[in-house]
Amino acid sequence: MSIEGVRNRSDKPVTVLTAELTRAVQVQVLGINALRQDSSTPFGGFGQWYGYPPRGLPKAWRAAWKRSEPAEGSVIPPQSGRDEFTGFVIGYAAVRGSAGPLRITYEDGDGRHGSVEMSTILVTSPHCHGPFPGYRGFGKE
Repeated sequence: MSIEGVRNRSDKPVTVLTAELTRAVQVQVLGINALRQDSSTPFGGFGQWYGYPPRGLPKAWRAAWKRSEPAEGSVIPPQSGRDEFTGFVIGYAAVRGSAGPLRITYEDGDGRHGSVEMSTILVTSPHCHGPFPGYRGFGKE
C-alpha cells in the first residue's frame, strides 16, 4: 500500500470523480481509499501496510484506516489548517511490475473539473526481501 496527500485550499468541497494508478504493468490495483486527516486526529505515519484491507496495523493506523472511504465519490471538505490534508491509500498486488503516477480527477464546488497527478511511482521486484534497511518493527527503536 502507498499513501499520497492533497489539500483542498478552496472554500468549497471537492468531489473525487476518479482515482487511478496510471500505466500499471503487471500490477493489480485492489482499491484506492481517501483518508481525511486534520491536526486534532492522531495518525502515526505511513509506510507499507500489508493486505487490502490492511491487517496487523498499529492502533493509530487501524483507527485511521477505519475512517477511510473509497476514493471515488469521496468529498474533500475545505482544508485550511497547516496539518489538514486528504491522503490516498493505494492497495495493490504485484510480484514484478510498475505503475504510476497516481491521478485524481475531481469536480470543485463551482462544477469545474480538474485533475492532479501525484508523485507515486511503484516498482516491485521478487528480489526485495526486507521492508527497508534498518527496519526493526513498529514501535521498536
